[in-house]
Amino acid sequence: LNLFISEEGEWVCWTPEGYFTCSSKGADYFGWHVNRGIFQLADFYSADQYFDILYRPEVLSKSIVQGRRVREILIEDGERIFDLTKLSRPSAAFFNTTALTFGSEKKLDFDKGKYYTQSKDLDLIVDVYDGGGGVKEVNVYQNEKLIIIDDEVESIDDGQMITKTYNVDLVNGRNDFRVVVKNYQKIESRPDYLKVMYDGEIIATSSLYIFSVGINKYKNAAYNLNYAQPDAKSFTNKLINNGSKMFKSIRKTEIYDTEATKENIIKGFESIVAQAKPEDVFVFYYAGHGTLDPEQDNEYYLVPTDITKLYGDPEQLKERGISASELKQHLAKIRSQKQLILMDACHSGGALKSMKVRAAASEEKAIVQLARASGVVMLASSGTQQFASEFEVLKHGVFTYAASIGFYTIFS
Repeated sequence: LNLFISEEGEWVCWTPEGYFTCSSKGADYFGWHVNRGIFQLADFYSADQYFDILYRPEVLSKSIVQGRRVREILIEDGERIFDLTKLSRPSAAFFNTTALTFGSEKKLDFDKGKYYTQSKDLDLIVDVYDGGGGVKEVNVYQNEKLIIIDDEVESIDDGQMITKTYNVDLVNGRNDFRVVVKNYQKIESRPDYLKVMYDGEIIATSSLYIFSVGINKYKNAAYNLNYAQPDAKSFTNKLINNGSKMFKSIRKTEIYDTEATKENIIKGFESIVAQAKPEDVFVFYYAGHGTLDPEQDNEYYLVPTDITKLYGDPEQLKERGISASELKQHLAKIRSQKQLILMDACHSGGALKSMKVRAAASEEKAIVQLARASGVVMLASSGTQQFASEFEVLKHGVFTYAASIGFYTIFS
């Protein structure tokens, strides 16, 4: 393993094959030059473009603990070793501002390297190029928050281009847009950027939307928890009481215990999608069980009340659980630019303490990938090899108890 620590405190640890673990921005600090022959410049691919493939904290952790090479562990697990030279080149996407800056549809003015507008919304035009691995998904971010997931791109051939148009709402002041394309090998393009200043109506305050889910009671009583529901209620009340002076209005959606089915949780998200505006703040709090499905590439799931088996029943998880992919879709649809996700979900409860559950590093990886892809701030209760804990003396889970103190300090 190689370890690099930057002057800014970011770090990355990687293997000769390219598998790595890192701090939040560590993947920006290394990559590969790939030769294209004597008459062409080499390509450079950053590790960040291969995050979904190569970010493997659980494998590197196992390598260090067991004193074995990562390559040996992956081969033993039946995985194909990464080979950059045999992967398709990343696709690409670029903002096309011609129509917005010239002609009858002009909405942007350009001055001293910046774009300005007085229009509340824009039609962003994006030119998408196939690098050889197809175009699976186009993602557009606004101020680092994912706002568009376009997975309905028509098939195009290697080197061909297709143009897509996306309508976006602007927030007062600075709007930093970023577009990234993923191909079918989960390789990302280099991002393209567009910065727009909106000089429209000044909105003095914003609204706070709180969506809290807490599950003590499960259909399978062996999974019952003690403090998930009180944690969610306590945190919601603390947020409302101490945040009332910061927002023009606070709107809460609460779903607890046997009401916390997948259908009801999705309805909760949809109600906020219909109301929240870009200038608003959205907080999602979940207290309950979380699990991984190894048969679906370790997809992470929130576990609603009516799931009776956490492992070995992928169809039940798919039907009744809320996957990280689904959660990402809902977060993208909520227009609020400022979003905070609190996940008090891990292997907690007496029924699970005796089970041989997989290392929590895989869950940590899933949560990191969800936060990175969604562009939201996410706080999780458990890190590598940890469990979400409940203490009777506190009458709360440790995570929520500590988080509530922190938010009380912030809002005070």
